[in-house]
Order: sequence, then C-alpha cells, then structure tokens
Amino acid sequence: MNQYGNPQPGQVITYKCGGCGAPLPININQQIIYCQHCGTANQIPQQAVNSTLNFAGVQVKTQTDTESMLRSAEYLITCNQHEKAKDVLFTAIMSGADDYRIYLLKVKLDMWGEEDMITFTDLDKLKTYEASYQNRDGSVSRAICELMRYRGMNGITLLHLAAYQVMFDQVVYCVDHQSDVNSIAGSNQVTPISIMFRPENVRLQNNKAGVKAIRDYLMAHGARDIRRRGF
Repeated sequence: MNQYGNPQPGQVITYKCGGCGAPLPININQQIIYCQHCGTANQIPQQAVNSTLNFAGVQVKTQTDTESMLRSAEYLITCNQHEKAKDVLFTAIMSGADDYRIYLLKVKLDMWGEEDMITFTDLDKLKTYEASYQNRDGSVSRAICELMRYRGMNGITLLHLAAYQVMFDQVVYCVDHQSDVNSIAGSNQVTPISIMFRPENVRLQNNKAGVKAIRDYLMAHGARDIRRRGF
C-alpha cells in the first residue's frame, strides 16, 4: 500500500498513485483510494481526508466519490483482477455507499467463484434495489436484464447457476429478466436444462421433482431439451 506523509498547511499537493503514477481523484472521503487504472491501494493522510484542501488556489471539499470506486472495480474486473475488485467494492460498502451498481458488480465477481449461494444472496440485494426509489427510471431493471447476459466462469450465466442449484424462484426471476433459456456454456456445451442433469451432482438426483418443475418451466418458455443428459 502506498502511503503519503501529512501535508503542511497551505501546501499544494498532487496525489498520484504509488503503483502507476496516475493522478488520484481528490474528492473521496476515504483514507484509502484505489487507483482506477491499476488497482493499487493508496493511503491518504487523515488531515487531507477530513478537511477542505487548497489545490492550486482552488478550495476543494473532500467527499465520498462512489463513481470513482465503481470505475476502479469495473476496470479491475475487465483485467481479471477479481480480488482487488472485491477489495474496492468492500471499501465502498463499508463507506456507506448506497448504490445498486455495487451489487451488480459483486454478482459478476461471484460468478467467477464457486460459492453459488453468495451469488444469489447478492442478487437478492439487487432485487431490493429494483423495488426501491433507485429504480424510479427503470435503470435498475435494465441493468439486471443486462446482467442476465453476463458470463462468468466457463461461460455460465445466472440462469445456468439457478438451474444447477434447483432454485425455481431464481430461475423464474432470470427468465422474467430476459435471460436466454438456450444459452450454451463450457466445453460440455451445457444449457440451463442440461446442466441440471450433470451425473456428478447427487443433489439433483435427489430432487427430481424440483428438476422436473424447472425443466418444464424452461421448456414452456422456449427452451430446447436437445442437450439433456442423464435421468
């Protein structure tokens, strides 16, 4: 972590990233600023965080900048720096930022791990935002529909995960938000239907009624069963 010394009164300071040298945004009420270019954590002096600073004769009041943290996390995800992106989003949450886009990015990160239930916990958080004032212009719903096209590890979608976990309500939610019921993922080219019939998944074999309910629902909404494997 790059650290800066305490500024002297009246001193004009240009904050730059200790990792890549890029200018850091100064309007963040945070002692740690993550560089939106390389993800380096930069520690800013408490005096700078809590005061009005004079930058080249301009008085600037520091304040929380959720936008900067979101841009940093988005960039890190595109660079496959998932752990750094998680740190940025955790910082945003701990700062009290109330923005649905934080959980939109968290779901994307979850889809690169193996904790499927965490994915749906974060998706449930997105659902609460969809029912909140933040969706007054439909932006949350549109973002969730776009999320349904996002592909995580091995090309899986949220609908693949919901079907694999035999979560009927989540399957319905995905389909209601324009998920592709015939999307293909992985080297085995599994669809949301065929992923339920993976032979190594004993849980699915013990819940044939749930599997059948999801299969019937997906087929009623245009899914094809041609890649089905197993029982």
